[in-house]
This record gives sequence, structure tokens and C-alpha cells, in this order.
Amino acid sequence: EAAVVIVTGSADAAATIAAFRLGAADYVLKPVNPDELRARLGRIAQHRRDRAALRAAGEARDAALAELRATTQQ
Repeated sequence: EAAVVIVTGSADAAATIAAFRLGAADYVLKPVNPDELRARLGRIAQHRRDRAALRAAGEARDAALAELRATTQQ
């Protein structure tokens, strides 16, 4: 799954809202500041890592709970 970052010269609020509603991860105005873009991409990457860690923790919790239920039903 790829994150989409909209890079545009338009500061139109309606366009920004539409981009986010369509699934854009972020919206950057031209001219692009390379440091700002790196920071935004880093934030997106960290958010993805955090979501993956939460998903893994939830799956581990579910597995542990299922194992506990199985041992208490024996």
C-alpha cells in the first residue's frame, strides 16, 4: 500500500479536503521545501510503523486470549 502525498500549487481548501477524502496521506504546497517534505514523509512512515506494531500487538493479544480460553475449557 502506497501513501499518496499531493504536491500542488493550489492552496484551495476544497481541493485539500477532496484530496484527503480520496485518501491522500498529506498535502504539500509548491514550492516544496525539501526539509519539510522529508519531515512529512518521515511522519507518514512512523505512522505506518506504529499502526503495524499496534496490529501485531492486537494479534498477539488475541492469540494469547484464545490460548487461555482453550486451556481453561479443558
